[in-house]
Amino acid sequence: MTRFVDQAIPYPAAKDYGSRSKWPTLAVVWHMGEGKNVAQYLSRDPLRGVSVHYTVEQETDHWQDGEVVRCLPEDRISGSINPRTIRRGDDPDGYYGASHAKAALGSWWPETSPNCLVISVEVAGFAKDGPTEAQQRSMVALWDELKARYSKVIPLGHRDWQEVKACPGRTAGMKAAFAAMGGHGASYSEVRDVSTRDYASGRICTARDGSKLFDYPGGLSIGTVDPPRERDYLGVDRSGEYALVSSELDGKRRTAWVRAKAVSDIRTAPFPSLDCTDAVAAERERIATAVLAVIRD
Repeated sequence: MTRFVDQAIPYPAAKDYGSRSKWPTLAVVWHMGEGKNVAQYLSRDPLRGVSVHYTVEQETDHWQDGEVVRCLPEDRISGSINPRTIRRGDDPDGYYGASHAKAALGSWWPETSPNCLVISVEVAGFAKDGPTEAQQRSMVALWDELKARYSKVIPLGHRDWQEVKACPGRTAGMKAAFAAMGGHGASYSEVRDVSTRDYASGRICTARDGSKLFDYPGGLSIGTVDPPRERDYLGVDRSGEYALVSSELDGKRRTAWVRAKAVSDIRTAPFPSLDCTDAVAAERERIATAVLAVIRD
């Protein structure tokens, strides 16, 4: 599979603000485009001089849902944030705001233009609706590639910098994408709960029929619990809200997260033990191959 950074640039961003080579890369900033065919729009010299490094498109007659489009080389400065209107406070509940931007930029905040220090991504669609599932998966895939190249980056939203609009929004889809990246802003963690320190073989549980299964706590749904409901039980995440259980995907044994309230009757497995060692090993291999996460030992 071709890396996003190696793709051609079919619609070059109209605004290129110069070399970023002397600056560190400290964040990936996500925006919602408030429309579709965003790459084409940004190539036509839009108002306010906006440009980004990548777009994640929605389905149109030109793009597939979730298609990632390269618009500007990563070593160039984009124009996705107005450096003259950097906010100094947080939203009342703290979800977006300056504290998150400062957590990413450190001593560079707030005097240095953030455009010099970030990779910017515009997600097609509207903040009130959030990204589609296909876009969420592409956002995480793009994030993982960028994180592998720029080890210091954390995920941020446009509203961490400016409070003039809701971008990129607080929909379940946007929050799920942030969760799958490891968290947003100051809550970001290098460690994703793919496995768990509370792993203990030899325990089983009953998972409620129809409950959603997740790749990460609070992240993307990958299916639902179907019979048999008896699953190997490996413990809970740091919040206690999600439990790790054995599952199957595409006929292969693996692990998945389910909401802890959907799990009951946790008990010692009957002899011989139905532990999940093979499933955990398979999960580690899957994640390592996909470069999707850090495994907790």
